[in-house]
Amino acid sequence: LYGFRKLYGVAIVDAHNLLKNNIPSNTYILITNDFLHQLQSQKANEIILPEWVIQRTTKIGGLSFTYFLYDIELLKGNVFHERKNENPD
Repeated sequence: LYGFRKLYGVAIVDAHNLLKNNIPSNTYILITNDFLHQLQSQKANEIILPEWVIQRTTKIGGLSFTYFLYDIELLKGNVFHERKNENPD
């Protein structure tokens, strides 16, 4: 195609590998450990999670990452419950 440029490089390979992970769920948040450590160094050193979120750390090749599993139905229920409490009509 005219004007098409193929993407390449380490960042593209890393992104591809992260997308091809073996996380046992379709609903998760994935953060590289480099980014997580950067957050922690900026005084966000404690991540407070609801009890229904599961945190795991793993590695694909040389790239370490942390992922947070959550149940989408619990998330919907909790958000609905919080909104209902904020606006009790």
